[in-house]
Amino acid sequence: LPPPGAGAEFWPLVVFTPGLYGCLEFYTQLCREFAAAGCVAVALEHEDGTSVSAIDRHTGEAIPYREQATYPYDIVAFNRPFLESRQRELKASVADLLAAAAAGADAAEDVASEGDDEGAAWRGVLRYADPSRVVLVGHSFGGSAILHCLREEPAWWAERCCGTLLLDFWPGALTADMAGGEMERLGAALPLPAVLLLSEMWHRSEWYAGSFQGFARGCGDRCLASAAVPGTFHQWVSDANFWAPDWAMRLFGLLGPRDHADAHAATAKAVVAGVRGLRGGASGVKELRNAFAALGLEEVAP
Repeated sequence: LPPPGAGAEFWPLVVFTPGLYGCLEFYTQLCREFAAAGCVAVALEHEDGTSVSAIDRHTGEAIPYREQATYPYDIVAFNRPFLESRQRELKASVADLLAAAAAGADAAEDVASEGDDEGAAWRGVLRYADPSRVVLVGHSFGGSAILHCLREEPAWWAERCCGTLLLDFWPGALTADMAGGEMERLGAALPLPAVLLLSEMWHRSEWYAGSFQGFARGCGDRCLASAAVPGTFHQWVSDANFWAPDWAMRLFGLLGPRDHADAHAATAKAVVAGVRGLRGGASGVKELRNAFAALGLEEVAP
């Protein structure tokens, strides 16, 4: 980041929420891509029991992961408490981040003088974040949590955010209607512009394809772009694909048929284009759609 007094511009603030079983450490590379593009990327650690690794901020103890129930079960009812918990955590986190960003350089120096090195480091970065145009990003259940927040408190989020980038959000946590009608209604009431980016696996899913199409249809012009990255599986934006050679990850069903380096490069460019499109007005939308087309992404038709 540019030093104080160097004519620095404010940086886009990206707030990321992970999927089920994931945790903030599972998305290190994705957040690096945002940071490399000039964003302040903040990944949240949720205490709702949906993360494989999380620490209670009050007690310092590990929070055990809560497995989904054995199917068949009421998926929506089972996951509602998790969504409500994430709603509270997301709201509190965004409010705190915006307050720190708005406080600016003086607050960072005050915290440093108090001996709070970690707090000073946080505020030293957030002093450059743009508190007026937050982008919410979520993968899988994280995307579902964002949609739950926007559905429950649309005005609060519309006042503080400029859009949301949804990566393979999980429709099943929000509705049992897989035909797309409920997701179309949710999209029609969405208070923010959205960009929908899918893996090929979920784009072609017999369970969820109708929901994604309904969502894009309901959003109308507020869905700035909706596309899928060819040759990818659901875990494609997580660090899981970096843990072992490609052949091993495919053996475990975690990596799609496309060359991993090629898929990651296309995805990295796509997510950055998504953030820029959400912040760039009419010209940003045109550039976003051109970028998706140039990357060879498959359109998710409403």
